[in-house]
Amino acid sequence: MAAFQYCVDLGYRYLETDVQLTADGVVVAFHDATLERLTGIPGRIADTTWDQLSANKNGAAPAISRLDEILDTWPHVNFNIDAKTADVVEPLAALIVRHSAQTRVCLTSFMDARIARLRALVGPTAITGVGQIG
Repeated sequence: MAAFQYCVDLGYRYLETDVQLTADGVVVAFHDATLERLTGIPGRIADTTWDQLSANKNGAAPAISRLDEILDTWPHVNFNIDAKTADVVEPLAALIVRHSAQTRVCLTSFMDARIARLRALVGPTAITGVGQIG
C-alpha cells in the first residue's frame, strides 16, 4: 500500500500491478509466484493463506496488499491489472464487478485465453489489453 500511496502522492493516476490468488481465494497485488525474493518467506502465494501473508508486515501494514483494499483506497485511480495465473481469473473478475471498477481497470495477461475469460466474466464494459501467448 505504501508504494501505491507514494505514486498517488506524486500525482500518478494510472498505476500497474500484477495479481495472484492466495490459497484461501484472496486476490493480492504481487508479481512473483513465490514469496522468497521479495519477502524472504519460502513458499508460493497459491499455497499461502491471506492470514499467513498479512502477518508479514511493512511497518504496521501487511507487506502484500489485497486488490480490494487498493481499489477501495484509491477510487480515483485507474489500474492496469495483470492476471498472472489462470486461477486468479474468476475471483479477479468477480472482484472487479463487485467494486463496479470495469471502466477504471485494464485487465491484462500474457495469455490470450485469460483475457478472453476475463472479458466474458466481466462483461461488455471490460477494458482489456492484448495477450501474447495463445
